[in-house]
Amino acid sequence: MQRCYTEDLREECESKLGRSLTMEETLFIEWMAERHCEEMEGLAGNRAVLEAER
Repeated sequence: MQRCYTEDLREECESKLGRSLTMEETLFIEWMAERHCEEMEGLAGNRAVLEAER
């Protein structure tokens, strides 16, 4: 999931900027994708806890 999200985000940014991303920009996008995945996993965990409490 993270790789797909990273590629989609990179392509969208390059399209809007009209140029290739720098290495720093690419690393930032990879960091954002990793953080996004961690947040989604946390939300899924919270949802599971709520379901178990019902």
